[in-house]
Amino acid sequence: MNTSAASPSVSVVMPTFNRRSMLARVLEPLLRDPDALEIVVVVDGCRDGSFELLESMLARESQLRPLWVENGGMGEARMAGARAARGEIVLLLDDDVLLAPGAIGGHSRRHAAAEHLVVVGAMPVSGGPQRDGMDYPRALYAKEYRHHVARWQARPDSVLSTLWAGHISMPRADLLALDPPSPLEIARGYHSDVDFGLRCLHAGMRGVYDPSLRAEHLYTRDPAAYVRDARDSGRSLRLLHQAHSNELGPLTEERLLSPLPALARAVVRMARARRSVVRLLEMSISILGRLRLYRLQLFAAHLRKCVEQVREIAEADGASRGSSP
Repeated sequence: MNTSAASPSVSVVMPTFNRRSMLARVLEPLLRDPDALEIVVVVDGCRDGSFELLESMLARESQLRPLWVENGGMGEARMAGARAARGEIVLLLDDDVLLAPGAIGGHSRRHAAAEHLVVVGAMPVSGGPQRDGMDYPRALYAKEYRHHVARWQARPDSVLSTLWAGHISMPRADLLALDPPSPLEIARGYHSDVDFGLRCLHAGMRGVYDPSLRAEHLYTRDPAAYVRDARDSGRSLRLLHQAHSNELGPLTEERLLSPLPALARAVVRMARARRSVVRLLEMSISILGRLRLYRLQLFAAHLRKCVEQVREIAEADGASRGSSP
């Protein structure tokens, strides 16, 4: 039930994929929160036992509503959950986000005060400072998130155009009325959050970041997964700029690398073309980690990510030229 008769009801919608081991931990605070009308957990076609675990919890957890869908990616799972939900407000949470007490009621009160909002709560990465030389993917992700939040606070009107989802809420009716996602590769890809935010912007919604709505992001990645994410980021970023060219403009190598110092740009360009430079870059990441020179390690890891991104741009440009008459 809601804490106030004037506050709209909130359905939590959580897509999940291959996170059975984490589900009990992230669900526990949600199931104990009286402001949650229900918790709709959408199992996105995975076979890791997540759905069976959720079914086993039903007898003692009346708020829980498991939903199975064929694998379609985060965007499709979110929409399936929203269609099944009964609350006036949908709180969309990632399956590795641990919500703080009181946050659900806080989302409800924000929506009671204004219509057509996308409310973005805080979700700093858990774990504190970098722990060791293998922890750089988490530490770099945490640093990028902090910079992202700083931009929102400096420019509140940029929340939707640079959306970082994982802890957001919006009226269910507004969510169901959104245009379909851009090409499926974006809906399933690394930058699907920005596509979602731009579609909310097109629908006339307003984004607000509220740091008082707290959560903790239990983000983990190993170095191999970090490289896979970098490749996905490049592919998805290219498609995102194609689908939203009016807002974002073309994505070029020069534009992507422009924030880097000149020497760093040169290193990325060499690494894109020469595998030996990539190996040297990867070796430097490892050595800097062992020496506990974490700031330099994070910079080298960022360059490694840029290499994969510019490779995607170069391959797409090459394919485009090859298909031209």
